[in-house]
Amino acid sequence: MNYFIIISLVEILSIATGDFLRSFIPLIAFPLLRYFTGGLHFKNPMTCNVVTALFMLTSLYVPIDFLHVGLAFNAIALFIVLLRAPTNISRFKESQYPALKIIAAVVILSNFWLQSPLLATIYLLQAVTLLRTVQKAVVLCKL
Repeated sequence: MNYFIIISLVEILSIATGDFLRSFIPLIAFPLLRYFTGGLHFKNPMTCNVVTALFMLTSLYVPIDFLHVGLAFNAIALFIVLLRAPTNISRFKESQYPALKIIAAVVILSNFWLQSPLLATIYLLQAVTLLRTVQKAVVLCKL
């Protein structure tokens, strides 16, 4: 149900702005990377829906070029994933964690070939949810 709410929010705004087809990229890429990396979990489902939709919309509507900013975003996301993934993930056994890290790294590495600024942004936003400082800040804010 939560993902349906996120999809609805993103699709309504992307239809209004003429980015309907492009909006499928973050709708697929964000949960794909999150599946293998885990990340921050909010206590309140509505907060999760809003933040996730904002991440996806940010990747769609904040213009960056891949050669300068996107390349850096991609490299930072890869570094964070290699350092911290998987985090807060219970659906896999701990013995599977090295494979999850490799899969997540390959997902991000593929964007060095694709050179999508949208993917670079969404991968960075997902990677940031793996950081302890971000997770602690969310706990302190009681989100």
